[in-house]
Amino acid sequence: MTIDEAIKRYTDNAEYERTHGNLQGCLDFRQLAEWLKELKAHREIHDILLQTLVDFDLDICCDDLMDNKEEQKICEENCDNKTKGCWVRWAKMKAREVKANGDSN
Repeated sequence: MTIDEAIKRYTDNAEYERTHGNLQGCLDFRQLAEWLKELKAHREIHDILLQTLVDFDLDICCDDLMDNKEEQKICEENCDNKTKGCWVRWAKMKAREVKANGDSN
């Protein structure tokens, strides 16, 4: 199931529950659909930012990622001598993976 199919399913379920008088069920399904829409938007933003890094060969390195420990760890593992450009190399690797695997949504 794709994220769009799940959004539609929960939206349809919310409408079904509403028409059958189950307000709580309607609200629950509607909330799930909203969370999935938010997740989809975050994924799209992530993909755009990742592609921007690759397209413009921006220099963002491990030291710039102090607030995100997970990404900093990934960066450091892929960084030789912690030079600028290590994040770009990782971004390019991830972009190739996404392209090879097709749409991640």
